[in-house]
Amino acid sequence: MYYITKTKELLDIDSRLSQRQKDILSSITIEKLKYISDCEKYLSLVNKYKIPFEKQDYIVWIQNAQNPDGCFGFFPKTTSFLENTFHALKALNELRSSPNSIKKCEQFIHSCRTLEGGFGRQTTSVPTLEYSYYAIISLKIIDKMKKCK
Repeated sequence: MYYITKTKELLDIDSRLSQRQKDILSSITIEKLKYISDCEKYLSLVNKYKIPFEKQDYIVWIQNAQNPDGCFGFFPKTTSFLENTFHALKALNELRSSPNSIKKCEQFIHSCRTLEGGFGRQTTSVPTLEYSYYAIISLKIIDKMKKCK
């Protein structure tokens, strides 16, 4: 549903949901969403279509997924990667919240910068355009969060 909605937005096509689609979104709980990226996409949809949900449950779940290194894995207690951090920050931004430690998160992202100037998936990885995008957008979200505090 997320990608269909985004495609319709790009093509300037009416992206209203049917009642059945709204019911499906309403029935989803945090327990049904395994990955942080799924959570981010879900939150994007429920906010766009103004579908009620338990906001605090999502904030707590995402914040609890922050690792001691400051960033996020695919789900709580998994290895930190830049793409998951990007999705966690986007989700927290949708929720008007922030990570438990913005400073550690920002430090992790900066640690993914390579000598070549781009960003890799982790501290010791090859830079790519994709991960450089994740890093730059993540840092922009962090700047916005810091201004709101």
